[in-house]
Amino acid sequence: MTTPPQSVYRKPVLLDRARHRHLRLRTGQGFGFAAGLNAMYITGAEFGQACKEYPLVFVRKPEGGVEPAAMLGLREGENLFVDAQGRWGGRYVPAFVRRYPFVLA
Repeated sequence: MTTPPQSVYRKPVLLDRARHRHLRLRTGQGFGFAAGLNAMYITGAEFGQACKEYPLVFVRKPEGGVEPAAMLGLREGENLFVDAQGRWGGRYVPAFVRRYPFVLA
């Protein structure tokens, strides 16, 4: 499984009001950024909705413990829920994708 945070959130930085004041979000860009993710982390609060569309698995972390994840494809770099135009094919969009480019730390 691809480790989702490293493959999408490569270099997260703290949002700084002064330093980032001229930046703006581009909306309506679609989900193409997630096309190469075959799995992504989900939260416990998402289980009820996510399990209706995605197989849920528990991924063992190198430092110990496990993290819940939704499987989106069986092969490395395969996301069966993002089409060629960057549209999400499922009814439920995981929070990991909805909050992009923001990440909780």
